[in-house]
Amino acid sequence: MTPREIILWNRRLSAINCEETSAASFSLWVKNMFCPKCKSEYREGFYKCSDCGADLVAEQPPELMEEVSYVDFVEVFSTYQQSDIAFLKSVMDEEGITYFFQGESSIMMIAAGSYARLLVKADEASRAKEILQDLGFIEKA
Repeated sequence: MTPREIILWNRRLSAINCEETSAASFSLWVKNMFCPKCKSEYREGFYKCSDCGADLVAEQPPELMEEVSYVDFVEVFSTYQQSDIAFLKSVMDEEGITYFFQGESSIMMIAAGSYARLLVKADEASRAKEILQDLGFIEKA
């Protein structure tokens, strides 16, 4: 290829690449600005919200939780076995029970001789105990 043909070839490739660039990918290059108060969105170059007058920010602020609530957990089972922990996690996840294993670290279980405690939400404790009884982890009352 001659130098002239190479230049023409590169121009064709450049034109093809420009045509393939969609509006969606172009929007990735354009930085939008956001109002932290009223959540309005503006193009780059605007710095004040026309609705509320607040200074715009480069990223949308994260949604805040309306209120914080505390959950009471109760212990329903304890074990030294990592296999029990893995199995019970899958069961609790499948049943939609909110749980937490306290002390599940194998280092703590082996080195310190402690056990892992299965804690569930207080209002789900009876259901969790029924499941554990059906699986043979705890005795039926």
